[in-house]
Amino acid sequence: MDRSRVVGRSISLSMIAFLLIGALLSADGNVRAVGVEGDGQAAGLEPRRRVYAPYFSGEIEWAEAGLFWFGRVDPPEDHSGQNYVDVRVAYTAEELVLRIAVEDYYLWYDPDATSTSDLTQYDGVAVYLDTAHDGAGAPQPDDYSFLSALYVWWEDGSAYSREARGTGAGWDTGWEGNWTAGDTRAQWFVDPGYNDDQWDYGWWTHVHVPWSTLGLSGPPSEGTIWGLGVQLYDRDAASSSGIVPPEYWPETFGESNPSTWGELAFGLATYTPEPAMAQRATVIRRGLAGTVEDAYVGG
Repeated sequence: MDRSRVVGRSISLSMIAFLLIGALLSADGNVRAVGVEGDGQAAGLEPRRRVYAPYFSGEIEWAEAGLFWFGRVDPPEDHSGQNYVDVRVAYTAEELVLRIAVEDYYLWYDPDATSTSDLTQYDGVAVYLDTAHDGAGAPQPDDYSFLSALYVWWEDGSAYSREARGTGAGWDTGWEGNWTAGDTRAQWFVDPGYNDDQWDYGWWTHVHVPWSTLGLSGPPSEGTIWGLGVQLYDRDAASSSGIVPPEYWPETFGESNPSTWGELAFGLATYTPEPAMAQRATVIRRGLAGTVEDAYVGG
């Protein structure tokens, strides 16, 4: 094989990879999501975001789950700064599961929470599902929301979750569905770690939604697409001024407008690469003494 042709192909592939990475960046240079496809939204909007959730017959391997992220980590000196959120999605024969990890320098939860407390005033995250993928302008009976709020391990976790179902005009917050906000944990740098002005690391939670809660007898067939949205609530100080505006995915998200949500696809994405042919050969030379027989691309 002509080694100069191999090098030429390697250079071309490196350039393609660079361009693909650039395509994942938004106009401001921040990576918004991975595993995203353009699927055509209304004129003037960005292509709809989509994440692919793999199926697991046994224990979920989170390193192999679908992944997207949003937000950014602002310096800890900025008490009203933004947070970074990493969301992984997978499903089994029994349930849909999301693992949500939040990088947050200041952890605040409501130690006196009851079933009627407004959990959106503290650290928490809500998942929104449009199971019919009809993209209505208001929450329909096929739309659901599940909110998991931060709490410490010795608290009764039942007071730190909320659920709602669409009515056709809004949300029925009195609806009760069987789901679990499991393994909610927090990490901090110095004690007590929460509800103070000391630096923390962040927190994470797992949202488990059984198919029966969504009116299904089992998982959707592979290739099915639902609507999906995620919204982060954050508080960074004791006073109400410490309540930070919510962050969300996708960029167009509105909690009461399913047409603005992203997409959740069940199963792995398919990709058929376009045939590629070398356009020319590139010879790399060292000085004038002769041609280098082999070389590495890069620096």
